[in-house]
Amino acid sequence: MNIEFYQNLPDRMSKSDLKIHFNKLLHLYNTTKDYTKFEFSEVLYQLSERQWYTYEVLDGKLQMEIDKLTKELWDQNSYEVVDNVTSIVAHLGLKESYQIIKQSLSSNLDNNIKGLIEETIKELDGNNEDPYSGMN
Repeated sequence: MNIEFYQNLPDRMSKSDLKIHFNKLLHLYNTTKDYTKFEFSEVLYQLSERQWYTYEVLDGKLQMEIDKLTKELWDQNSYEVVDNVTSIVAHLGLKESYQIIKQSLSSNLDNNIKGLIEETIKELDGNNEDPYSGMN
């Protein structure tokens, strides 16, 4: 997986092109464990940011699959993964992953990670399923 490839994708992409990339990433995750949680979360972050710029919510099935992947990537002990996952959840409106993020506050967390999670909850609480809330 070439993270730089995904980082260099254009900011604006068609919904159909993004769906292809999301599905490739899901397939890769389900067929190999050669990459770290950070690597998968970084690629997913890059794609989620571009999806957000389509101003359209992901279709239900793909959103559920990405929500499942995001929950599996969650690592509350890694600032980099937490940073990526909180952004992914915000960009895609992933409700189950959002709940895991909220629940992690009851854990013993590094102060920087805890701050990032609290900031995300403050920003998303009540609107976590609508990545475009405030824009409508």
